[in-house]
Amino acid sequence: MDASSCDGFLHVELWDTERVDVATGEYTPMPRKAHPLLAVRYGADAAPTWDAASRVWKFDASANTDADEHGFEHNRAYMHVSIDLRTCATKCSQHGNWDGGACAAACVADPLKSSLFHIGVYNFNGWATRTLRYDLKAACVASTQPPCPRPLGAAGGYCGSTMAAGSRGTCGWVNGDSGRVTPKDAGSNRDDTADDYGACACNDGYGNVGCESAVTTLR
Repeated sequence: MDASSCDGFLHVELWDTERVDVATGEYTPMPRKAHPLLAVRYGADAAPTWDAASRVWKFDASANTDADEHGFEHNRAYMHVSIDLRTCATKCSQHGNWDGGACAAACVADPLKSSLFHIGVYNFNGWATRTLRYDLKAACVASTQPPCPRPLGAAGGYCGSTMAAGSRGTCGWVNGDSGRVTPKDAGSNRDDTADDYGACACNDGYGNVGCESAVTTLR
């Protein structure tokens, strides 16, 4: 994918369409289901390898690879990867030049985006064999805030905010701060404590990564 003109967040989303109807936002539980993994790498294929002993996917440690590993661990029907492609100047102007210039000092390099981003969709058949049928969307989100999950598709909105029955949650920053720029190594799109992802604050009665699940109140 060419993201050279994106000065926002590259947001890549995948829905297992056997479990999620992205047109209506309806979710259907299934006893046997595919087991997907979504990965995005700058400049080359992600090429993950499965470590059977630790039961995790492993990637080239030197590569600019982002993957929804938590989504894989929980075998979610929705996965997403968000990569902050804003320039240092944009970040610092949007969030204020805090601490007397610390923003500019921390953001030592603009993100890499002259080459293509490679989107990889993998289906793990280690425990059950099931064909993966999916919808995939990649977009540049021009925002001062990173995008949140949309497990129920566009019909549900971020954190279920546009559900017909009423909002299920709101989108905010992962760590609750004001969007401070964290130190970035030159030649990398990844921060040690990246603020690339938004987080959902779910309303009472809903939970999960994108407020897509109704929960029972215990009394």
